[in-house]
Amino acid sequence: MWGNLKFTDLTAKTSVQIFPMMLLEYTPIWISSLVMVGALAAFMSTMDSQLLALSYMLTRDIYIPYIRPHASLKKQTLVGRIIIFILAILGLIIAYKPPTKKRENARGPFIVLGILFPTLIAVFYSKKVN
Repeated sequence: MWGNLKFTDLTAKTSVQIFPMMLLEYTPIWISSLVMVGALAAFMSTMDSQLLALSYMLTRDIYIPYIRPHASLKKQTLVGRIIIFILAILGLIIAYKPPTKKRENARGPFIVLGILFPTLIAVFYSKKVN
């Protein structure tokens, strides 16, 4: 709200930059840089955790039961790394050409986090899932 009052000429595209703009306006450059680097580190940590979790789920829940039930640990690790690489490439493709509608942009993170929701429910309600 404060940023909207300070920067009255914001458009829909520039409104997503309100936090860095406020930091640059009201804090020294070293503080704003530190905060933005911290935010970037938190974002990267979340993304790599999601890549690892999704790779693990695909390897353990699809590859092992349906494709190769007796795969060695070395083979499972290799398949997991390949899946991480493929997911990262897909993420780069989506980042290169992001959705243009606001609703799609807002819905995106919830879809990614929603991937983990069935696993969470399965853990609570199934005796076969560990």
